[in-house]
Amino acid sequence: MRIGKDQETAVNKLGVWIIALTLLAIDPARAGDAGSPVPALPTAPGLPAYTWTGGYIGMHFGYGGGSFGAGTNPVLDEGVMLPPTITGLVGGYQIGWNVQLPDRLVLGVEADVTFPSPIDRSATGSAAFNTALHYIGTARSRVGYAFGSLLAYVTGGIAWGQTKVEINDNGGNLISSHSSTHVGWTVGAGVAFPIAGKWTGKIEYNYVDLGPTTFVSGNAAQPVLTVDPKIHILRLGLNYRFWDSPPWLSSNHSPIGPTPVPESGNWNIHGQTTFIEQAYPGFHSPYQGQNSLPGGGEG
Repeated sequence: MRIGKDQETAVNKLGVWIIALTLLAIDPARAGDAGSPVPALPTAPGLPAYTWTGGYIGMHFGYGGGSFGAGTNPVLDEGVMLPPTITGLVGGYQIGWNVQLPDRLVLGVEADVTFPSPIDRSATGSAAFNTALHYIGTARSRVGYAFGSLLAYVTGGIAWGQTKVEINDNGGNLISSHSSTHVGWTVGAGVAFPIAGKWTGKIEYNYVDLGPTTFVSGNAAQPVLTVDPKIHILRLGLNYRFWDSPPWLSSNHSPIGPTPVPESGNWNIHGQTTFIEQAYPGFHSPYQGQNSLPGGGEG
């Protein structure tokens, strides 16, 4: 007997159903799993979100400029490839602390000290007197927002520093020096970012107004001089995070784990600073000249 095409198709379909029912009968446990989702393969745990909470210490380097006010004959400091200014290239140190809140707002405090470059003698020239900057210090609060691992912030606080007026003779040689401390304010803004491990970097601009101070110089050309430093500084910073979180925020009274940025052996940095300070107090000096120490004291 010949089987038609439709009958052959029906027989094939019946055979497929019989095989399927037989398999389910042999292993009924598979019937319950037929509609269950396939379990996902385990994945490696991700790194925790970057947090800026913790203390840090570091150094900075940059370039600045500004003014001491009218008629002050400023000493110009080395800018190397950049023009000499009242600060020239600058360098210094900073220390600070940040706390990152759950909404990614970051609050912090930072203190730093900045020193100017050596004097550019050829650019400064000769005058009856000169005004120079010794150093700048600041103590500032910071408010920022963490965009992932990038921190953008504004900063402001008090600033202080020291200037000096140097009296010269007709040959440009120093006769006497008068120093004064200024207290003023500073504002700025910057961005900070992780580099590797516990190291972070920053780019920051600061405007510093140290406030005016009046010197009684004793110089006939300028017996009374008002020095009013207003300074702009752009600097690059490198910080090391020495404490990620205070013990009282951790359940086991130990700092919360290391910063979740991989260590890298592809970079290094070296730095050195040498300070040499010489000074003597004022003494009675009936005669002062080109070949004698000024009686008013120097530092």
